[in-house]
Amino acid sequence: MLGITDPSQEYFKDGSWGWNGTTWVKLPLVFGYYDQWVEDLGGVKAGAGTYEQDSGHVPAGEIWVLQLLSLANWTAVRGGVFLQLMGSVDYSSLAYHAGPAQYVPVIGRGPVVLGDGDYVKVRQLSCVNADVISAAVWGYKMKVS
Repeated sequence: MLGITDPSQEYFKDGSWGWNGTTWVKLPLVFGYYDQWVEDLGGVKAGAGTYEQDSGHVPAGEIWVLQLLSLANWTAVRGGVFLQLMGSVDYSSLAYHAGPAQYVPVIGRGPVVLGDGDYVKVRQLSCVNADVISAAVWGYKMKVS
C-alpha cells in the first residue's frame, strides 16, 4: 500500500485525514468539538409584559449545535411560551405552548445546527412584575476550519 498507512504518523498531527480508496488524503473541512454550549437565559421579570431573553450569537468560524432549550415560570401560570431559532433575516419556532402550568417547562429538543450570526430566543407572554423564569440552552460548539 502506498502513502500514509499508520494514523500515528507525523502527517496526522494537523487536521483530519481520510482514506479515499486509493490513498490517504487531507479532508478539506473539519468540524471539531471544542466546548459545551450552556447558557442561563432565566431571570426575574421587571415590570409587566413579555419576558424575553436571547442567547449569545454564533461567531464566524463556528457552528453551535442545540440539544435542549427550556423555559418554566416558577411564579404562576402565565401566557404563551415561545422557544425560537433566530437568524439574520427570519426566525423559526422550535416549541410553543399556549399556557404551561406553573413549574412545568416547555422544552425544545435538537439537534439543531446554528451557523454564523444565529441565536435562540425565549419568550413568555403576559408576565407580571417579579415573575421568576427558569430558562436555559444546552448543546455544544464546533470550530470550522
